[in-house]
Amino acid sequence: MNKIILATACALPLTTAPAMATEKAKKPKVMHVCKKADSAVNILACNIYREARGESDYGMLAVGFVTLNRKDHEKFPASVKKIVYQAGQFSWTAHGSTFKVYEEDQWVKAKSFAETLIKLHTNNKIVYDALDVTKGSTYYHTRKVKPYWTKVMVRTVKIDNHIFYKEKPAPQGA
Repeated sequence: MNKIILATACALPLTTAPAMATEKAKKPKVMHVCKKADSAVNILACNIYREARGESDYGMLAVGFVTLNRKDHEKFPASVKKIVYQAGQFSWTAHGSTFKVYEEDQWVKAKSFAETLIKLHTNNKIVYDALDVTKGSTYYHTRKVKPYWTKVMVRTVKIDNHIFYKEKPAPQGA
């Protein structure tokens, strides 16, 4: 009797497998295709989404702040597009010129953050600076790595899985 029950139990998954295989899997809806030709808001949203979509709101905002903080720094280009697509800066841009966005809730949030941050950065820099959760950072990395360049930086804050940095101030009189 036990052998019959065991044989039946083993055969059950085999009888349901063909039915599952014939069901068509729904393709996820593409919310946006990130590309170099996007607007500054969409490029910033793509960078926030790609770099921090699994992070908290603060983590997503932090990536946006770092990206825009670079606009104010003489070592970086003066446009969001050139900052995000600058070689060697954000790994997702090194893997081709486009990236498809599928997660609607994270995309909507990233786009909203991008719009707000760009407006603040452009129209009210004092408020932007006061709200900057990265304290003026222009660099970050995940906690999984320890880049060589951190030795010459000032660590400003750790948010979720990222650690943020800015350059050490120049010595007075230099």
